[in-house]
Amino acid sequence: MANMAAVGEISPEFAALGDRLWNRMIDANFDPETSRLGALFVMNLKTGETLAFDSNVAFSGMSLNKIAILATLFGKVVNDTPDDATGTIIGEAMICSENISSNRMLALIGDGNPYTGANRVSEFYAQLGLANSFIYTPFSEDPFITPQAPQTPRQTTTDQLKAQPDPYNQLTVTDMGMLLRAIYQCATSEDGPLITQFNGEYTPIECRKLLDVMTYNRIDNFIEAGVPEGTRVAHKHGWIPD
Repeated sequence: MANMAAVGEISPEFAALGDRLWNRMIDANFDPETSRLGALFVMNLKTGETLAFDSNVAFSGMSLNKIAILATLFGKVVNDTPDDATGTIIGEAMICSENISSNRMLALIGDGNPYTGANRVSEFYAQLGLANSFIYTPFSEDPFITPQAPQTPRQTTTDQLKAQPDPYNQLTVTDMGMLLRAIYQCATSEDGPLITQFNGEYTPIECRKLLDVMTYNRIDNFIEAGVPEGTRVAHKHGWIPD
């Protein structure tokens, strides 16, 4: 596979999928040697087969990091279900992608302080073993937040030049893929790192609700446009002006 890296053994069919994805990127004028680079992480959640391209490039976390924020918040939820007020905040943040509501999620995680909440999301990533993703500041342009100095971002081994990432809000495609896998394992097979590494903070019911929230993030584009009609897709989009 040109420029695609397999993680472990993969089947010929999965290798062919990687080739098709790579060719689609090239046809869409992505170029790994320019600012038009693209990165991919693809995993068959049933077999564990994995393909990655540019998995060591750091990208700005944008709204994709709201998945980790939501997952961290669910670790604090009592009795598997958020209360009505928290549920409204979650819906506004994850379905409408409102940054102010996302900062309110951070404040809930941080006992009232969104900066503390952001640090705890970064600690959540680290506890999962996802060392190259973090968030240390709330989302910008929020009139309800008093600015304060963010914690110094952790040092990573990722490429910090290709995508010119936000120094305080970063992820890699591999870390995001592994986070989604952890949520899926918790929800479907009732195992994985969310179950084994967080001292009972997560239940399969919570993980299923977490995924269910993300199925309402409908934009009728990207992966949603390429699946059979009626297929539910749990995802989060994110973009910035550049």
